[in-house]
Amino acid sequence: MKTRYDPQLLYNVSRMYFLEGKKQEEIAHEVDVSRSSISLILSEAKEAGIVEITVHNPLSNNKDLAERLSTSFSIRECFVIPTALTDSELLTRLVAERAVSVFNTGLKDTSCVGIAWGRTCHHFMKAYHSEKHPLDVHIVPLLGGTNRFQKRFHLNEMVRDFAEKIPATPHFIHAPVLAETGDDYDLYMRSSSVKAIVETWKHIDIAIVSIGSPPHVSHNSRQNVIPGHDFSDLLISENAVGDICGRFFDSTGNFIDDEIADRSISISPQSLQKAETVLCIVAGLEKRYSIIGALKTGLIDILVIDEKTAEAVLALAQKE
Repeated sequence: MKTRYDPQLLYNVSRMYFLEGKKQEEIAHEVDVSRSSISLILSEAKEAGIVEITVHNPLSNNKDLAERLSTSFSIRECFVIPTALTDSELLTRLVAERAVSVFNTGLKDTSCVGIAWGRTCHHFMKAYHSEKHPLDVHIVPLLGGTNRFQKRFHLNEMVRDFAEKIPATPHFIHAPVLAETGDDYDLYMRSSSVKAIVETWKHIDIAIVSIGSPPHVSHNSRQNVIPGHDFSDLLISENAVGDICGRFFDSTGNFIDDEIADRSISISPQSLQKAETVLCIVAGLEKRYSIIGALKTGLIDILVIDEKTAEAVLALAQKE
């Protein structure tokens, strides 16, 4: 195809606009053409085949990858979202939004739903829209609170907002995720409010969780929950690779039993195992080692994940 503009210019402008995310006015200044010419150049680049636009449906599923993941890790069901996104925030939102329809499919009139904290679960609850009107649903936090200021760690507030959307009956936990001492832990666990929450943990129908990154990658739920305490060095020494509901596990899928675990006020792996469905929502290549460890715990029934991360997890699994 004969082009009006130089092919190299078509490529350079397309690269800056589509790959580098630069504004048209900024590109015009860099390549020394008028602002109106940039639109013409981009249009010609598409016609010449230099730029090809692919639109991925977030409700679609890469069935091949999904089946391979399900088979490799004995997952009941898997949804792999095709996307070229690399931005961590956008990727998390996309996967969380897809999980909404997955959750609604399994929601029953009398479901007891447990929910965890964190960025992914926060996006899930923020994106949630009801597709039916169940009769008697209860929403229960799966772990205690923290002194962090971000909304994604204020689980009682998220539970209230989520329950209003369904609509459902919210339940609240009045305890930290980590007691400062063993005596404090005993005091919290003897309280009537925490006893009631712990009892509901034994009867969860759907648990909505995500997977925390390795301690050396980001600040996890055991860090900074007690002012002046950082447990990352301890977790690294114990070979922790991630956590589910504040319960850390190693690369073999074994949960770490230490002095910190003994003071954790969160659903136990044993209670989570009894849940009818554990729906895990996760995205991001930085979590690939954490995901493998989490899948080896045997807790996850349904996995919602992005395509690139799914590919990375399978590649690591094959090496093992």
